[in-house]
Amino acid sequence: MANNLKQTLRSGEMYMVRKFFGYIGTRRFNIYEALVYRNRYSLKNKEKLIFYDGTSKIKQKIAPKSGSKNGRSPHFAYYPNSSHDGVGKEMTVTHKAYQEAISTLKIFCIETLDGEVIILEVEEAKLEYYINDEGQYYLVDILIVLKSTYPFYYFYKWEGILAIEIWVSHKTEQKKIEALNRKGIPTIECKISKKLLLNEDIQSDKEYLKNVQKVINRYSDIKFHLYGRFISDAKIDETSVWGEKYLEFKNYHNEKKRMELHFRKLEKQKLELEKKNKELISENYNLDLEIKNKHTVIEKLSKNKMEVEANKELLKICKIENENLIKKVSALNFELVKMKEYKDHPIKTFWKDKIRFK
Repeated sequence: MANNLKQTLRSGEMYMVRKFFGYIGTRRFNIYEALVYRNRYSLKNKEKLIFYDGTSKIKQKIAPKSGSKNGRSPHFAYYPNSSHDGVGKEMTVTHKAYQEAISTLKIFCIETLDGEVIILEVEEAKLEYYINDEGQYYLVDILIVLKSTYPFYYFYKWEGILAIEIWVSHKTEQKKIEALNRKGIPTIECKISKKLLLNEDIQSDKEYLKNVQKVINRYSDIKFHLYGRFISDAKIDETSVWGEKYLEFKNYHNEKKRMELHFRKLEKQKLELEKKNKELISENYNLDLEIKNKHTVIEKLSKNKMEVEANKELLKICKIENENLIKKVSALNFELVKMKEYKDHPIKTFWKDKIRFK
C-alpha cells in the first residue's frame, strides 16, 4: 500500500472522486457504505435505495456506482439532467477522508497564517453543503455550525458558522471564493501537506475508514492544528445583535490580552527581583563572612597589641634594671680602681715589707 502511494505521488496521479457522500433521509453514507447497503436490498425494496446529495430542500438524486474499467474509483453519479451534475471538482480519497474525519470532530483547532490558534467547538457539521449564489450552485466541503469558539469573539464575528475547504490536489476555485465573499460566509482553506497525505489505493470501506480514523486520531488532540488561510471573511454589521456581541467580546479579549501581557511583564519583573534578591542575600552572606573573618583578625591584632604594650612595660623595667646594673658595675669598677691604687700605695708597701722582715 505504501509503495503504491509513493508511486502515485511520483507520477502525479491521484484517485479522483467527484461525489463521495450520499444521504438517505439524514443518514450519511460514503460510497463504500452505499455499495454494501445497496447490495443488501432486493428490487422490491428499491425505494430504500434512493440516495440524495444532501439533506436540504435543493437536494438531488444520486446513484452509487462501482469502479469502472477506465480506472475510475467508486462514486455517486447524478441522474441525467440534474441541475447539480458537474458541480464541484473531482476529489482525492485523501480529500474525502479529511472531509469526513473533520466533520465528526466535536472540538479541534485551526491555525491561521499569522500563527493565531482558534479552538472550535462544533454543534453540527454539514458535508458537501450547497450554496446558491444568484442561481449558480457551489459545493462547500464542510459547513460547521459552531457551539462556541476560543477566542470567544470569533463565534459572534462568524455568526455561528464557519466553512472549511480542504486543499489536497487543487486550490479553491476563484469563482467559489467570490461567491463565498458575496454571501459573507467565513471560510478557511486548509492545505494538507505532503507528509499528511493518506493511502489513495483503497478498495474497501474498511480501508477507507482506516484512513478516516487516522485523521480523527490526529486532530482529536488539540495540540495538532489544521493550518489554513481565510479566503472569505464575515461581513460584520456592528449595529446587529451579532455585531454588538462581537465588539463586546473583541474588546473583552483585547483587554484580557493586554492584562495578560501586563501580568507577564510583572511576573518577569518579579522573577528578576527574586533573582536580584538571591544575589544580594548571597552577597550579604559573603560580606558577613568577610566581616567575621576581619573581626577575628582584629581580635588577634588587639591581642598582639596588648602583648606589645606588656612587652614595652617589661622592656622599661628591664631598661631601668639595666641602668641600675650599669651604675652598680660602674661603682664596682670604681672600687676596683681604688683597691688597685691602694695595693700600689707606699704605706701598703711599707707595711708589706715590715711584715715580711719581721
